[in-house]
Amino acid sequence: MKKLSIFSALLLVVPLVSFAQPAFAARRVVTKPVISSFMATPKSITQGQSSTLSWNTSGATTLTIDQGVGQVFKNSKIVKPSTTTIYTLTAVNSAGTTTATTSVTVTTPLPKPTCTLAANPTSISAGGSATLSFTSTNATSATLSSGIGSIPTSGSVVVTPATTTTYVATVTGAGGTASCSATLTVIPLPKPTCTLVASPAAITVGSTTSLTWTSNNATSASINQSIGPVATSGTLSLTPTTTTSYAATFASAGGTTVCNATVTVTVPVNPNEIRHQAYTTSYSYWDNTPAGSALISHPILHSVAGGIGTYADPITIAVGHSIINKVDILDYPAGTRFYIPNVRRYFIVEDTCGDGATPQNGACHTGYPAGTTTWLDMWIDGASGTTASVDACAAFLTDTNGVAHLAIQNPASNYAVVAGPVFQNGSCTAQYGNIPVTL
Repeated sequence: MKKLSIFSALLLVVPLVSFAQPAFAARRVVTKPVISSFMATPKSITQGQSSTLSWNTSGATTLTIDQGVGQVFKNSKIVKPSTTTIYTLTAVNSAGTTTATTSVTVTTPLPKPTCTLAANPTSISAGGSATLSFTSTNATSATLSSGIGSIPTSGSVVVTPATTTTYVATVTGAGGTASCSATLTVIPLPKPTCTLVASPAAITVGSTTSLTWTSNNATSASINQSIGPVATSGTLSLTPTTTTSYAATFASAGGTTVCNATVTVTVPVNPNEIRHQAYTTSYSYWDNTPAGSALISHPILHSVAGGIGTYADPITIAVGHSIINKVDILDYPAGTRFYIPNVRRYFIVEDTCGDGATPQNGACHTGYPAGTTTWLDMWIDGASGTTASVDACAAFLTDTNGVAHLAIQNPASNYAVVAGPVFQNGSCTAQYGNIPVTL
């Protein structure tokens, strides 16, 4: 049996005793509020501007700011002091009071410039002048619009605008800028007025008409149709050969005005004349029958095709024909004269156009375009030119797209003539249109 030690025995005999710790109540210590920051942003302002007060605190039950701000609840407050002001933030709790200060410096703004601008007189006629007078306060520099530029801060300047203009003066000083304006009304000069009258307004070729014009407010005048400069009022006697439109232009500082008049020119009709809307073509030495010749079928004035286009020496022309019962019947009798204004030449029937046993079924006698009443084939010669150049002339003179040219049968002898072969010296005749001109 294991023996117990004396210590062990004592533990068995002595009961365990528990010693409880005494209980103490926890006590919370309250400290004064803490203001960690109090500032104004911006710290310096110009009178009329505002600044924001902002702060960070802890432990405060109430926050107040003096200078009439009062109790605050957030972390910032906008203030607008009129003078430099020191603000005090007061934080309060049960333990006491904490304060902090910040200031806002208020500067008084510099006075802004002012200005006046006046025009004398306020309206002018075009070309006239006026005086602009200007004054200013608190300005160190000034400019004027409309290209004038820098001006004294007070003074005057003479202006001559072409149109109504609003002038703006801008003045600058330490306190900023300002502007003022004045309007100068420009009354335009009156435009010329005019009349242009042709009397009589309708004449026959060779007669005279009077062109009369008047004007107001004009300093110069000119008339077209190669007449040129004229007095601002006057009369001219004119003998136009064709219907002509005249334009008289009158000018002044106020502008330009144009007046118009038309003289209608008619050509008296010979009672024996017959006017045709003709389809005109041409033939030459190179494409005659036989080719390379000037042979003709019905010589009257010429043994071979020729003529210079005057009334006395008309140029050969070919017309359609018919062969009926072996009789060759020309559409127009041999020797019939024609005048064709487009080439300004007289022609005489001396040849036929159309080959074969029944030429009446072919070219010249039939086949001319709608809108034309006959077919005339002009001799253009061409023996002195190349085939290509003569063919080009023929193509140039041939009506296309049904265009008709006036042909006058049995014409008077006083029509304008450009004498010579239609093709000569390597050149083709000009074309003059369908209006016949008499001499």
